[in-house]
Amino acid sequence: MKRINSLLVLSTILSVGVSSSLVLANPTMIKAYKSVYPDAKLKCNMCHVDALPKKAEGSHEWNAYGLAVKKAAKDAGLEHPTEDTFKAAGKIEDFKGK
Repeated sequence: MKRINSLLVLSTILSVGVSSSLVLANPTMIKAYKSVYPDAKLKCNMCHVDALPKKAEGSHEWNAYGLAVKKAAKDAGLEHPTEDTFKAAGKIEDFKGK
């Protein structure tokens, strides 16, 4: 029984760690965007289709700008966007209506 509880705790810790590493929008990335475009007022739906993930799916679908930022980071061999990847992707406003 003790072993099962230990495995349950370990699996919970691992699942939280993995899911938190998949989150892209964090203060560091927001600061990177704002250092490139200082007047920007960022919201979730600037990179995602919806402001909040769908409860049933838990996913957060990317819009055209979010996909461009992800591609710029991947092309640079990075896991997360930086100032340079935001410069490469361009401004959010350039993607409105796409």
